[in-house]
Amino acid sequence: MMENILSQYKREMRDAASSIPHAFVKEALLEIQQSDLIYIAGNGGSAANASHLALHLTDAGKVNVDLSAQSPSITALSNDFGYQFSLSRQIPDWRSCPYVSPCVIVFSGSGNSKNILHLLHKCRGIGIRTIGILGFDGGEALKLVDIPIHVVKRDYGIVEDCHSMIVHMIHRALLSPAKPVIILDEGWSQRDPSTTNIVPMED
Repeated sequence: MMENILSQYKREMRDAASSIPHAFVKEALLEIQQSDLIYIAGNGGSAANASHLALHLTDAGKVNVDLSAQSPSITALSNDFGYQFSLSRQIPDWRSCPYVSPCVIVFSGSGNSKNILHLLHKCRGIGIRTIGILGFDGGEALKLVDIPIHVVKRDYGIVEDCHSMIVHMIHRALLSPAKPVIILDEGWSQRDPSTTNIVPMED
């Protein structure tokens, strides 16, 4: 029985991982590379993946704010305005500072968490580009994000594991000595898109 569960999980994980849309991961990488400030958010296991990405963005020299880790702000905003505003009210209106180019990355299994949706609506209103690392059917978030990285699977464990894989893909690409990095289907990276110099990514 246990062996069947383990084998099934591995099969489902392999199938879901193969569905990660590389073109959108590439687009997200370019957005991250071009942004001066990156906000990240999620709930539950997705908040853990958000913190995971924040760690690796810092390692790659990218300035970031993990909105989900700001306990004083989250508790104050939730108490005063409601949990649905716990993320969106942490973001200032950057239109008054045109020299800063921020972006927002959200993690969500269902794509329907109210605080995530309020955050995405605010970003649309003030012109901040958004990346959604999503699961299930993408939910309402799929319609709101500029760049969707969508793992089509109705299982929180599989989805969150795939999202963790995406975090490591982004981290590895950001640490590549040559940018931008193009992620290809067979797990390779191309250092310079203007040449045919292709090198394998480390295992």
